Amino acid sequence: MSTLNEAWEIFKQGVRSVLQQWTTVQLAVENNWGGGDSRKKLEQLESKLVEMFRVKKNLYREDIEDFLTAYLDDHFGTYAEDGSPSDVSRILTEIFEQCGRLEFNTVAEIIKKGEEKKCSRVESLRGREAFGDDDDSSDSHDEVSYSIAKVSGRDFSAVSDDEMEESCSKGESFSVPK
Repeated sequence: MSTLNEAWEIFKQGVRSVLQQWTTVQLAVENNWGGGDSRKKLEQLESKLVEMFRVKKNLYREDIEDFLTAYLDDHFGTYAEDGSPSDVSRILTEIFEQCGRLEFNTVAEIIKKGEEKKCSRVESLRGREAFGDDDDSSDSHDEVSYSIAKVSGRDFSAVSDDEMEESCSKGESFSVPK
């Protein structure tokens, strides 16, 4: 049986996974729209979102959407014309409410989908390396491995490239705590 503390940790993993799957934010980070510290700005966004959910008693979806829109503009110099801040705020409030009820199906699905995307990206980068297109490939692979480790809460820094690829090809999950 899960406790509220475990639910909180799962929710935080869900926030991380949602942000890592948000195309606008990933483009901003990968292309350094926020400057050389774009990855750090993503981590700060995650921390600030988690803190908002932790301290605000009545947090509305619109508050989160406004925060996300302002953060993109202030820290990455971009505006999401696709309406994605609204979608992201809806997802975050939904998983927050569900985790509060100790229901983890949606957040587990989101985390699993994020892991699958990371595995897919690792395989794609492997293919680029095989054809000699390795400009930034090793850096990107390191970032992907780091992201997987952060999502799962496990330390994959010592995992070899072959072990990572094998885990992805087997469809192994990097697990959501139960």
